[in-house]
Amino acid sequence: MIWLRKKFPVFKSNPHLAVFFSISIATFVLGFIFFAFTYILPGVEIVKAEEVEWTPPSGKSIMEVHIANNGMVFLQGARVESISGTTIVVSTSWNNTKLQWTIYTNGSSYGSRQFGTSFLDSKGNNITIKNINVGSVVSVNGTFNMSFVEPTVKADVIRKAY
Repeated sequence: MIWLRKKFPVFKSNPHLAVFFSISIATFVLGFIFFAFTYILPGVEIVKAEEVEWTPPSGKSIMEVHIANNGMVFLQGARVESISGTTIVVSTSWNNTKLQWTIYTNGSSYGSRQFGTSFLDSKGNNITIKNINVGSVVSVNGTFNMSFVEPTVKADVIRKAY
């Protein structure tokens, strides 16, 4: 109330008006809280999210799929389904959901210099596409190609797991 008297000269000349004003504001706030708890909040239904039972994929590798907003793709734990020339079809599975990815590779070399897609084994040593077999588990880094209906990646690095 002292603050009201200092801020507004009307309350300085009549302190009873400041007391009345303070009680009125307090009554309004308490009435609004009572109204909210009585009429608004009982209609709100609180729903708990359903817990989904998740079964982790079996095998040694961890499956990950990342697609960044700039089109960069990272697949880990993808299983090779087929190889045709420089095109590899891999799949990632999560429980009953299976995604097939078409991976386009290109490789060229000039002397000891390597251009295009790099192929690595699990220890980081250079290999070729011939060292990757159907059933192998690989990790793929590359660029998402949105001009196809199915998920397609232009690979920069393919790394064979174990």
